[in-house]
Amino acid sequence: MSQQTVLVIEDDEGFQFYISMLFRKSFSDVVFHQANDGREALDMIAGMDASPDVILLDMNMPVMNGREFMAAWQEKYGDSGTRIYVITSSEDSKDQAIIQEYGAIKDYLIKPVFKETLQDILSAK
Repeated sequence: MSQQTVLVIEDDEGFQFYISMLFRKSFSDVVFHQANDGREALDMIAGMDASPDVILLDMNMPVMNGREFMAAWQEKYGDSGTRIYVITSSEDSKDQAIIQEYGAIKDYLIKPVFKETLQDILSAK
């Protein structure tokens, strides 16, 4: 697996800690970034040399939620080739409909997320 850049957009501190430890212990070939909300993520991406290969996106966050992030992402980056996965605790069908709205979203996953799921995400192209 070649080196990839992953951005996790998540406001829950417990999940932030869990996912960062999982990446550090299991995926040493991944450049890992973390943002607390969609606005922080967009600012972070603007400062990067290239868009992340993978974004793991929570739906329910303060400042800018997942749906607002996707609208801004679509407007600014369109089809950049970034693979976006919604990773959330929301099983609401209105939230799940987001996968139909944006082609960059590859899947809608319910937390918790395990190492095997991340391996699948990183190996997908």
